[in-house]
Amino acid sequence: MLDFFAVITKGGLVLWYFQDAAQQLKTSIDAINALIRNVVLQERGGGGYYDHGNLALKQHMDNEFDLLFVAVYQKILQLSYVDKFLSDIQREFRDRFRDQLKEGQYYQSFEFSDEYGRILRQAEEEARMMKAEHRKPRSFQESSKAHKTVSSMIKQRDEPKKASKKKEGKAKWVFDAKERIPGCL
Repeated sequence: MLDFFAVITKGGLVLWYFQDAAQQLKTSIDAINALIRNVVLQERGGGGYYDHGNLALKQHMDNEFDLLFVAVYQKILQLSYVDKFLSDIQREFRDRFRDQLKEGQYYQSFEFSDEYGRILRQAEEEARMMKAEHRKPRSFQESSKAHKTVSSMIKQRDEPKKASKKKEGKAKWVFDAKERIPGCL
């Protein structure tokens, strides 16, 4: 669950953003400002991940139009779909507003709410499906044990018998039943 998402120019101009009702806007803006100041302006790669307090920020840079796509979520959450979501949202945003971005018309309205909701739901659903698929146990027929038990029970007639190795160095005392030991019945 994303708390905040924004499409920003490299200079810091916000083109479009989405804020979750539970998240405070000031906290998210402070985190994004720290991301721009510490990563973008200093041209550090950082692998697209930035940590600010209890928030985690994933960013994806579009070099053609100098746009920054930033997703903000709670650091404690392990959101596996964020990378795919950012690449999908970048592709959709660029395709939809390509002409405005080429002409540098950054001060117009970028209405993107419906597409954002659709792409986010799709990414979350794919992540749920992948997680459910990994948790599903294998059936017995899919396991290696099913094949192992059947093949181990089949004996090959042409196969020579293996010679058993005897342990050397240890002697065994064998008593004959007729032999009497003094003091024993």
